[in-house]
Amino acid sequence: MIRVACALALVVTVGGCWRDGVAPPPVAHATRAAPSPSSLAGTIWQGDDVEGSITLEFLPDAKLVYTTVTGRWDNGRWRREGDAIFLDTNDHYADYTGKIEGNRMHGTAHNVAGAHWQWNATRTK
Repeated sequence: MIRVACALALVVTVGGCWRDGVAPPPVAHATRAAPSPSSLAGTIWQGDDVEGSITLEFLPDAKLVYTTVTGRWDNGRWRREGDAIFLDTNDHYADYTGKIEGNRMHGTAHNVAGAHWQWNATRTK
C-alpha cells in the first residue's frame, strides 16, 4: 500500500494530474523568437553614403562585401539585433549604425578621421 501511494505521488508531482489515463495537452508559453542574425545573409542592398553610391552584400558568417566609388572591399563585418543593423568596414575604420524597415535600411556612420554622415540602402536581392 505504501509503494502504491509513493508511486501515485510521483506521477502526480512529475507528470501532472491525468484524467482517465490521458495526459493533459502541453501548456503553450508565449515566447518571442529572436530574429535570425543570418536573415540578411545572401541579400544585396544598394544605396548612398558620403562618397556616393554604395552596394552592401551580406554574406554568411557576418561577412560584408561593400562597393563604393573607390572600389570593392571584402573586409567588412555585419551584425543584426532585431531591426538594428551594425556594419564595420576596414577593421572599424568606418562604422555604420542603422535601422532596417522592410526592404530599406538607413542610419548614421562615422570614421576614425572624425567625419560623420548619413547613409541609406534599399534591398535589391
